[in-house]
Amino acid sequence: MNEGFWLGEAMEGILSFRFFLLLLNMLK
Repeated sequence: MNEGFWLGEAMEGILSFRFFLLLLNMLK
């Protein structure tokens, strides 16, 4: 198992999720 790979995937998911929230706030 490559832990660095999973950590990178998680970080990318969090970043995209935060970007999605930011977009939602701007649309309000």
